Amino acid sequence: MMKETQYLMFDSNGLKTVKKSQIPEYYNTFNQNNLLDLNSIIFKLDEQSFLEYNLISKVENDLNNTAISSLKMSFIKIECQETELKMKLIESRMPELISHIAHFGYRTSSNSLKELIGYLESQNPLKFDQSKGHPFYEHNLKKLLFTLCLTNWPKGTNNYTNGLSFINGDGKLIYCHVSDQRSFLEFLIENTQITTKSGMERIYEENGELFIKLNLQIRFK
Repeated sequence: MMKETQYLMFDSNGLKTVKKSQIPEYYNTFNQNNLLDLNSIIFKLDEQSFLEYNLISKVENDLNNTAISSLKMSFIKIECQETELKMKLIESRMPELISHIAHFGYRTSSNSLKELIGYLESQNPLKFDQSKGHPFYEHNLKKLLFTLCLTNWPKGTNNYTNGLSFINGDGKLIYCHVSDQRSFLEFLIENTQITTKSGMERIYEENGELFIKLNLQIRFK
């Protein structure tokens, strides 16, 4: 059975729907809706925090989001070095920003990118100078989304294409043709979300210190 298909055009006039369009073979295709899937974002745990919440008995069982969000932790690295280096090519502090996005995903029930941006701007975890109103977090998040969508990011290439296709949550096949970056970025903020996979977290000890691995997905709605 063929999926219902929608063709979207992003130009200087904004977003419009067209009846039919030619789809180049080089467009990125996201069959699983995932733009980014990170399973091992590593944080160092404050040992006292770990003990206070009595989680030792849960290490081999389930760590719920409430317990995880209560832990005091500091970002160490993205376990896959290649992925971390690709992140740094987008923006030198992108891995650290990703860690705060993941923590937001665990501490709230929201998967909204707009709420995420508001949270980051209010907390300013990277200590950007926001005194003149520069939207550092929104800019960097949009830069990440744009790169994930329109480059062959898994292979580390930065050559941009002019479009992509994906299957949305309703099972509709969406083709996007992009000639205007601004309208496409606004579309991405509205039509992508962050999620975490419960039960994939792991606390472990190494050289007498405690660490936790968290996960993060950025995907189309």
